[in-house]
Amino acid sequence: MNKPSIIFAAYENIQISNRIQKCLNACISIGKTTFVSINKPLDKMNCNVCITWRRNYILFLLLFFLKLINIKPDIVVLHDNYCAVLIPLIKAFLPNTFIVYDSSELYLEYQKRGIKYKIAKLMIYFEIKYLKDVNLIF
Repeated sequence: MNKPSIIFAAYENIQISNRIQKCLNACISIGKTTFVSINKPLDKMNCNVCITWRRNYILFLLLFFLKLINIKPDIVVLHDNYCAVLIPLIKAFLPNTFIVYDSSELYLEYQKRGIKYKIAKLMIYFEIKYLKDVNLIF
């Protein structure tokens, strides 16, 4: 049996997130994994690493889209609400791809002013709107 192709996307620093590191290790143990993120894992891992080298959300989304179209993965793993916006994109281009969503954060309301509040509200909106299209949430 062939191992599935997997894209794991995380718009977060894997070097300080034990949860992302463990999730990436799990993906690697299951199949041929491509990791799309803003920086490299600390340890040498047996996967293809595609990084933006800086925290640039548009560049991250573009890199993910290019990898999605190029690889056409069997499984996509998305980490947290910055990746929720990718769900309709995956469904539109690869409707049979199995989507796993790692919702590890509880987003409490910020003070009702400023850019952080607006971003948090937008990310919560994407989660509420698109999580119904995901195959597995943990």
